[in-house]
Amino acid sequence: MITDAQRARLCPVWAWYTMILAAAAAAPALAQEGEGREMRFDASAPPAPAPALEIVPRIGASVSFTDNLYGEADAEDDVYFGLAPGVSVRAVRPRYRAYLDYQADLTKYVEHDEEDDAFHSLTHAGTAELYENYLYLDTQAYIARQLLDPSVTYTSNEPVASRNATTVASYGFSPYLLNRFGGWAESELRYGFTHVVPFDDSRASALSHGVLADIKSGARFVRTHWGLLAEGQRADYSSEDASTDRVVERTRAEADAAYDVNRHLTLLGSIGAEAFDDPTYDEEIGGAIWSAGLTVRPGPLTSLTVRYRYRYERHFWTGEAAWQPSPILRIAASHEQSVTTSQELLASTTGQLGVDDRGDLVDLADVSPAHDRLGLPSYPLNAYAFDLTENTFGLTDQAFNRRFSQLRVSWRPGRNAVEGLAFREERWSDAFDYEQTTYGASVLWGRQLTPAMRGTAEARYRFVDWDSLGREDHIYNAMLGLSYSLGANTTLYADYLATYARRGGIDDITENVVTVGLIKTF
Repeated sequence: MITDAQRARLCPVWAWYTMILAAAAAAPALAQEGEGREMRFDASAPPAPAPALEIVPRIGASVSFTDNLYGEADAEDDVYFGLAPGVSVRAVRPRYRAYLDYQADLTKYVEHDEEDDAFHSLTHAGTAELYENYLYLDTQAYIARQLLDPSVTYTSNEPVASRNATTVASYGFSPYLLNRFGGWAESELRYGFTHVVPFDDSRASALSHGVLADIKSGARFVRTHWGLLAEGQRADYSSEDASTDRVVERTRAEADAAYDVNRHLTLLGSIGAEAFDDPTYDEEIGGAIWSAGLTVRPGPLTSLTVRYRYRYERHFWTGEAAWQPSPILRIAASHEQSVTTSQELLASTTGQLGVDDRGDLVDLADVSPAHDRLGLPSYPLNAYAFDLTENTFGLTDQAFNRRFSQLRVSWRPGRNAVEGLAFREERWSDAFDYEQTTYGASVLWGRQLTPAMRGTAEARYRFVDWDSLGREDHIYNAMLGLSYSLGANTTLYADYLATYARRGGIDDITENVVTVGLIKTF
């Protein structure tokens, strides 16, 4: 149940979403037919034309059985029913593009009715050109379920463990000015507002304001490139527990330069200053920052960038690489290090949501579809769609050091689609007892078995070292899924989820979940 305090915090969020939907509905266009759009596995197939406005309501219903409701050694089984109404909206106008997807998940248990639950999920991104080639506005929003303490339990069906999870809303908007100076320089002046709201009184919300000014060399600079950046941010953290209230401030000024030795090699360098003040961190960070590195481009679709940095009063490496040897195969890797908080990570994830020319949601980090894994059924009545790297350490209000590396592979030959992921993440603090490490890998395979039938299979492994608990966990997950189209608007699906967790010093756990459901679009 949502308390009055939580409802009060949610009101401005829903008011904001209502304005977005009203603006989309007022667009002078006709709604397209509400037929479910199936993804084309053939990468060479031309995309369908973008609709001016498409509103697709849907309803999902399912029945599931789990043999370990709480993911504990003393397993309790139960049958539960799910209902999931939702709607997807795409709007494409000459100067405005937006995507919005909302879903409510309602769960009813046969024996454990005290666990009956209802939660919401929403994803939105939009961009508007307010003044031709000059003034723009971006908007993003994200609501999802987040685990509070993943060390307590592991389960394939994470919303079931509602006592160890909370809904988190993250939303923001960003007006900005773009300008060009006769081919000599290009500038951006941006204001950013973000608000991260956990619906749990023990976790702090974060209200952030930021300003960024960036100017970089224009097209007249052929081999030598330069840039100047200045930014400042203030975030107010607050919760029902006043002891966690604080103000976090960041400022940074940096100049960077690049020189193209030839078409295959570019030298990189930067220098600047930064100040970061967070009462939960060991001490105020300030002083000089710098980096040196290079970008290597062996071919037109291959690049590797490596930098050696001094920042946060530490020396470390960062890098990113991308390789696309064919239209159906893409490989990307990255390595980064930062000082951050759980709320900043959620806001950053929301800020990476964008919308393409067709009104589809994309991940701005790598310009790839962000809302539909392999174009397969999203299984709206369970949480197996949680990314492998998300929710590993739950929500914490303190600032921490974070080192994160990942490798992603996307391969789509013919009627098949394969996605692979490997990652490693370290978190530690200089101010309190906090040191955790995790790494893992997953492989997801989907195949269009017949024109009406799709199959999926996924295997996952994750290792977590809870240093502060003196414990190491190994978690194995597997999923098999099958969906069958009963027509243009109706899909029947069934899936099987299995979990095996080896928890150091604690009893091992297993869980099996079987779900059968129906999704109907209108």
